[in-house]
Amino acid sequence: MRVATNGTYRATTIGWHQSQETAATVLLAPTFISIVSILIIVATLAYKFGSHENPATHFFDPGDILHIIAASSAGGLKDVFPPYHENNIENNETTRITLAPTDGPGSRPGFICTKSHSYR
Repeated sequence: MRVATNGTYRATTIGWHQSQETAATVLLAPTFISIVSILIIVATLAYKFGSHENPATHFFDPGDILHIIAASSAGGLKDVFPPYHENNIENNETTRITLAPTDGPGSRPGFICTKSHSYR
């Protein structure tokens, strides 16, 4: 069953009123944060665009142990380090390792030695 009703409904809401003098002041902090955030993003993109990073290392996360294991197993460090039973502290201090393709461009990325003294 339907009953037709006519009338006016008045509702009040809870909110806040801001005077025109303080409106600009309240917007300063979010505007400043937004502009600084955009500048940081633009600076990061400009830096990345100017750097010539190896494409094979784009997705390498040194904090992820699986990435470390995969890069170590690529085979680029086969003959760099002496056997464990030898005194290898001096050799280890001069060894420099980087992440790069192990067998030239386009190959599997892994750790390779860039500077070391031969232990043999």
